[in-house]
Amino acid sequence: MGNNPKIISGVYILQKVLKSKAHIGVTGNLSHRLAQHNHEAYGCNEAGYLGGKWRPVLAITGFDTHIEAENFEALLRDRVQANITTRHEVDECRGGTPTGVLKRILTARHLLRDEKDEKWEMRRTNRKYILYWMIDDELQLEQMRKGWGTKDRVVVHEDLDPKVLTEHKPAPRIAGKKFFKEKTEK
Repeated sequence: MGNNPKIISGVYILQKVLKSKAHIGVTGNLSHRLAQHNHEAYGCNEAGYLGGKWRPVLAITGFDTHIEAENFEALLRDRVQANITTRHEVDECRGGTPTGVLKRILTARHLLRDEKDEKWEMRRTNRKYILYWMIDDELQLEQMRKGWGTKDRVVVHEDLDPKVLTEHKPAPRIAGKKFFKEKTEK
């Protein structure tokens, strides 16, 4: 999967629809992975099923390889457990998104902006990351989009196209299928 240059590997944050639970993962096909979590995909086993309905909140792309995305995901999980976000940061972004989800988003912002880690290959310069958002609260979204980039790391914010998530076909994983709406230049 990591050898195919057509695959866009991305790290995603999901929110449980009726509860405040959050989940972090990595995939090359978000629509299929979301269908697995929601137990709608062909070949879905109990390991991929998280129980209940989930929706994407944030997806981060721009990784050179799938392994790099996996390393970022592991570091993100580790830093969420270490609780590196402050109460002030969470309160600044307070809105309709639950605190657990906010902490994961703010931790991802810390990693993209500040972190230098041997395990994670993002210490190289001149990188461009695209963050795909699916948050309904416009004021909260505006606040959360602040402060991601540095002079060496460009961060572009896009809206996640919900139509892409409905394009899921109940079939085994399809290598190379892009799961984010392509931005067409005029």
